[in-house]
Amino acid sequence: MVSADELDREVNRLYWKTAEPVTRLAEQLQVSRGTLYNHLRPLPAGATCSTCGGRLLFRTRSSRDSGDAHCGECGADEQLGDAAAAGFAPAAAKRAVAQQSERDADVPGFADNASRILSRVAAAALPARLEEDERRTQLLVLAVSAAVLGLGILYYSRHRS
Repeated sequence: MVSADELDREVNRLYWKTAEPVTRLAEQLQVSRGTLYNHLRPLPAGATCSTCGGRLLFRTRSSRDSGDAHCGECGADEQLGDAAAAGFAPAAAKRAVAQQSERDADVPGFADNASRILSRVAAAALPARLEEDERRTQLLVLAVSAAVLGLGILYYSRHRS
């Protein structure tokens, strides 16, 4: 069983470092969307609040991409300019994730736990990938069969006349 701290780290790593939909992340981690959101922490924006000087945070990936930050101290919302166009938000996100990863690496046994969690995530994602590959194969077989049938009908109709 995965501990709450391990789940917390994995939820935040996957949410902030990938563009996977929340539903897919929840499926991969074998938790409900509500549980995933309960473990999600805001991402530091790398800036301070102009009202109180508190730390600005991104509460969602879309707020990070648009530069809409929220102050963790006074609750003020602040636009950090055109963060997505300037590349500020993704850079801040990468820095914050790297810093969190460094802190997590200092936790005793983290490497073993991380490996176990990643194995579980990969195992959960494997059936979805296999189903997707199977669907593609079925579509390809169907397309080739239809082409062969069409050519057969064309050949038959030309040689019959």
